Amino acid sequence: MVARLAVIVCLWSGASLLCAAQAGDEPDVLRVGAQLVQVNVVVTDDDGPVHDLTADDFTVLDDGVVRTIEVFEVIRSETGDSDAAAMLPDHVVSNRLDRRGRRPESATAILVDRLNTLGPDQAFMDDQVRTFLDEAAAGGEHVAVLELREDGLTVLADFTNHASVLRNALESRRPSHSLAMESSQDFFMGGLDPVLAEAAGESTGDEDDNADGLATTLLIQVQRYYMNRRVLLTAAALEAGARYLSPLPGRKNLVWLSAQFPFPYRPWQDPRFNIAGANLPPATLDRIEDVFRIIVDSDVAVYPIDALGLRSERFRGFGGNRDAAADLNKIVDLPMRIAAVTGGRTSFNTNGLTTRMREAVRDMNASYSLGFYVPEVESDAEFHEIDVRVERDDVDVLHRSGYFGFDASPSVERALNQTLTDPFDATGIGLLAAAEPIPDETGSYTVTLAVDVNDIDLIRKGDHWAGSLTVAMGFYATSLDEYRRFAPVRHEVRLTDSQLATARQVMSVIIPQAVDTGNDAGHLRVAVQDAATGETGSLWLSLGQE
Repeated sequence: MVARLAVIVCLWSGASLLCAAQAGDEPDVLRVGAQLVQVNVVVTDDDGPVHDLTADDFTVLDDGVVRTIEVFEVIRSETGDSDAAAMLPDHVVSNRLDRRGRRPESATAILVDRLNTLGPDQAFMDDQVRTFLDEAAAGGEHVAVLELREDGLTVLADFTNHASVLRNALESRRPSHSLAMESSQDFFMGGLDPVLAEAAGESTGDEDDNADGLATTLLIQVQRYYMNRRVLLTAAALEAGARYLSPLPGRKNLVWLSAQFPFPYRPWQDPRFNIAGANLPPATLDRIEDVFRIIVDSDVAVYPIDALGLRSERFRGFGGNRDAAADLNKIVDLPMRIAAVTGGRTSFNTNGLTTRMREAVRDMNASYSLGFYVPEVESDAEFHEIDVRVERDDVDVLHRSGYFGFDASPSVERALNQTLTDPFDATGIGLLAAAEPIPDETGSYTVTLAVDVNDIDLIRKGDHWAGSLTVAMGFYATSLDEYRRFAPVRHEVRLTDSQLATARQVMSVIIPQAVDTGNDAGHLRVAVQDAATGETGSLWLSLGQE
């Protein structure tokens, strides 16, 4: 379905929507044909983040080729009381601003992983996270708190620096039993034990021996099932976290507290996940690689923190008669690789988890955004290694280790479907939305979307600028426990020079769309996608509810 969009330039003000049509200077071209790669870099020395570098201090190598730095920005995190920001109007929802109308300039999300941590060990983890959140609240840091359990991922606190919200984030939560972790932790450590493999494969003809072999085979299958379940749930959580953080400016950190990190960088090459013992399904291994591509492309730095604290006694004897050093290496190897590839840091074998979380936030106090263009003729789907060098002695440089070629991007249709079903709001396209009941039409609403024009890919066509947006919606009726999808609607954007100039000033064009809920109360999922680039934005609207 295609609709011709009569674009109105608008501005949210107070509780109403103000519209204007003002003349302005002819705008710059909004799109550059070349493919831009941006890398966020943190530079630290013994005193903390280094603030005074310029573009001339950096050298960027792309697979060994020196790239010209075309984009350079110094990004400093801002803390303090957000009361100075204007409140969003009543019943207006945004996918980029917090409830006080502010977009965080620094982003730290804390992932409390109960899926991969046994219940008795979660109390120590919770205590350390609470201490950190108290400090973050006192310092005015914008922090989000996520929790992963066997039933999925939950946002306990969206990005905020409000002390009460942060301090209450974990208060209602308690350690939970993780059957998946309990049933597969030893399996994860060593793959299939050779003794078990031999027992499962032997058939002596003796009834007791065969019974033992069948029991062992069943145990292996159970362990394999729960290992696969943990991997898939963890992958889904990390993907959601990366999409959640991706559009925010500057340094984006995902601090992951867990007792085990069942998420390899290259699963097909890792014997714990791809041997006769583990033998995870090929679809699971492919899923891991897809999620890692999303994490890397989102430029999200992962900070794996071992939730068990000091392990000096814990890992001794872990895995039977195997050497303790080898066991320790297996525990540390995965989080070290994840941190190295994404540009984070690993913390292991320390009781100072609060200190490590604080250091992750400190890394964001100052960062540098470096951008370079890749010629379209060099586009491919391969992983390209990035090396960033700084002309200064005695500094530590953190950044993601590379990027995937642009041909590896998912299809536009697939990206839109993922956005509709993703629990987190996509923020690749900035949105504001409000819904008003249609008079004399019970259960029907006019949904008004304000779309950030700076996120729309517009090209010059004669005397106007043209683009295309697809709006998709789904409605969850809470009383019926039912989800309905509406047919996507294509909106053609057409702007004169003066309209575009005004739209760029107030950052919005308007899309009105009618929705019929069948007189049911519930939640409307709204997703908007740029047809040219595949970038998406999404948010939730409550309909028929106070």
